Amino acid sequence: MLRFESSITNFNENGIWKIVMVPPEVVEALGAKTRFDVRGLIDGVPFQRTLLSDGHGGYFIVTNADMRRRIGKGLGSPVIVEMEPDETYKVVELPDYFEEELDQNPVAKAAYEKCPPSSKRWIAQYLTEVKSLDAKANRVVKALEILETWAARHKNKG
Repeated sequence: MLRFESSITNFNENGIWKIVMVPPEVVEALGAKTRFDVRGLIDGVPFQRTLLSDGHGGYFIVTNADMRRRIGKGLGSPVIVEMEPDETYKVVELPDYFEEELDQNPVAKAAYEKCPPSSKRWIAQYLTEVKSLDAKANRVVKALEILETWAARHKNKG
């Protein structure tokens, strides 16, 4: 694992994304190009993320609120990061009931297949974080609507 020190910063002026910049020598050692899946530890807490380009030659990972809570740090805090390439990050397990619905909806299925792993993970979590059958059914409908909207938006751009 490659180890470095960084700090939690805002990605841009809107402050929505809290990120950790990755030094260029670490990016080079990882062999990263554009998006690159990594895993490791931030202050000893495990993570799996996609290393993203900032558009100006730098690279970063996003820290969500749960991660910052688990490490007990916020904006401006120093962190110690250890990371390595992660070939398993692209594997996303969908519930069988949603795969069956996707098979019946070619538009949503095509949109899902084009999604990056992070969006696929979000969909899987969205579907499985509720317990009741009614809530699951409602979330299946909503997830299909979201995918259909993504497909229409992508179609209009192309």
